[in-house]
Amino acid sequence: MKGYKVVVADNYHYMDESAHYVLGFFETADEALAAAKGIVDEFLNEAAPKVGSADELYRGYVGFGEDPFIVPIGKAPRVEFSAWGYAKERCEQLAGKAIPEQEGEKE
Repeated sequence: MKGYKVVVADNYHYMDESAHYVLGFFETADEALAAAKGIVDEFLNEAAPKVGSADELYRGYVGFGEDPFIVPIGKAPRVEFSAWGYAKERCEQLAGKAIPEQEGEKE
């Protein structure tokens, strides 16, 4: 069997595997990537109207958002995806301003 599993961690419970859940299984990397990005986008789209800046939105995401990651199954090639990196990119797009680098940031 080949494909991808998208697992979702909780940034609020960082490193707590008991807070993880499986979003689903996908045949292609593109499908898995779209699902993972959708999790991040859902949080950001809901939170964006409530915050004043890209930095504030990003800090809210890394503190309280869901952190999806993609696990290849069998011999499927690895998919490069960082939910935090994607969230940072999207926060900058939503607010139209760059976010300063943070010390110890996970990408």
